[in-house]
Amino acid sequence: MQSIDPIYSPFPTHIVKKDTSLILNMLHCSPVSLITSKYKGRTNIMPVSQYTVVSTDPPYIGIAIERSRFSLDIIKASEEFAINIPTLSLLHYVEYLGRYTGEQMDKIDFLQIETFTPVSITAPLLHKCCAWIELEVHDIHTIGNHELVIGYPKMLFADPASFSDGWLTSTINKRPLIYIDTNRYSVLGKEFLAKTPQGGDNHLKKMHEITLEHMQEIKEDENKLQEKMHEISKEISNDVIADMAAAIINDEIITNN
Repeated sequence: MQSIDPIYSPFPTHIVKKDTSLILNMLHCSPVSLITSKYKGRTNIMPVSQYTVVSTDPPYIGIAIERSRFSLDIIKASEEFAINIPTLSLLHYVEYLGRYTGEQMDKIDFLQIETFTPVSITAPLLHKCCAWIELEVHDIHTIGNHELVIGYPKMLFADPASFSDGWLTSTINKRPLIYIDTNRYSVLGKEFLAKTPQGGDNHLKKMHEITLEHMQEIKEDENKLQEKMHEISKEISNDVIADMAAAIINDEIITNN
């Protein structure tokens, strides 16, 4: 393990190491990532949503970084970086970090973002995330006004409450943050299991049957929602009528007195 600055807290005991073959499962939903990098005492952090798996054997991840970004200079010099996948707890930090450069200030120190010790690189890892990937730079390609950084994952870690062999969706504060546009974000929501074709199926007929079944389920859900809304409306109406009756009775009592 490389010598790490003492400002980093120890590696959390609840985080588990995962096989790098699971990277494709981890990045399928394109979660937001916070890229951390470090070179000669300078650290930086930047949010990225433009990245993907470009090879599975061996595994490589491609990250598109605008050429004017300070992080790109550090990554080129250090030839390593980390992907930190944030949870909802870092929502406002993600938005802030994307709007200011780290060239004139240490954003991690300025925002007092908690970090912990990496295993195979020098770039810090971030608390309040649900997964972490330590990478070394394999190659860099210029594409338009961006540089496509190809990273080889050396280590993959995950919070077991967030990720097993795929993402878990039971606890909202443990789900990965997803970027929509501008300053809108989301997290993974309800799961739907798609039916897969089996050998010997008449695929067109099977797809038709599955679609009809799915549409029926949607209709039943809509009917249940309408019934619930009717019940709520009825309860509200009854409450209003009761309040009006009470007011009339009270007014009559006062008048008679």
